[in-house]
Amino acid sequence: MKSDAEDTPQEADALRLTEVHLMYRSNRRYRLLFGTPFDVVAMDQPHPPSARIAFFKPGERFGLALWEANDFGTIRWRVLVCRALHAGQTGTRVPQVRPGAHVLLDIAGATRAKATLQWLSSYVSSGAVIALSDTVFIEAEFRIANTPLSRLKAYTREPL
Repeated sequence: MKSDAEDTPQEADALRLTEVHLMYRSNRRYRLLFGTPFDVVAMDQPHPPSARIAFFKPGERFGLALWEANDFGTIRWRVLVCRALHAGQTGTRVPQVRPGAHVLLDIAGATRAKATLQWLSSYVSSGAVIALSDTVFIEAEFRIANTPLSRLKAYTREPL
C-alpha cells in the first residue's frame, strides 16, 4: 500500500506550471500576445500594480512581446512564441518565463519585430494561432530573420 507522501511528488510534476511574468512600467513592457493561461495572479507590493503572473499548463503555446525604452524611444524589441515545458523536459531560458520554455519563434529588432507582429495579428484576431503547427512558426522565424530589412520596412509601412 502506497502512502500519500509517495504520490505527491508525481502529482506535483504532472501539474508543474510555467510562469510568465507580465508587467508594464514606463520604460519596460512585457505583454502576452496570445495563449490561454491556466490562471493569472495580480501582484501587489513590491511590484507595480500592473504586474501579473500568468500560469500555463505543460504543452500550451503562448506569445510574448517584450520591449524596453529610454528617454529617446524604444531600444529593444523582441517577439517570442513559446511552448510550456512538460515535467523533466529541458528548454531555453526566456526572459520573464520560469522555469523556461521551448522557443518556436524568437525575433529581435524593431523592424523584424513589427513585421512579426503584423504577420501574427491576422492569426491572433481570427483565433487560428493556436491551431498552427510548430513548423509554421519555425519557418516564419527563418523567413523574417533572412529577409532584407528594406523589404520588411515596406511590408510594415501603413498604406497611404
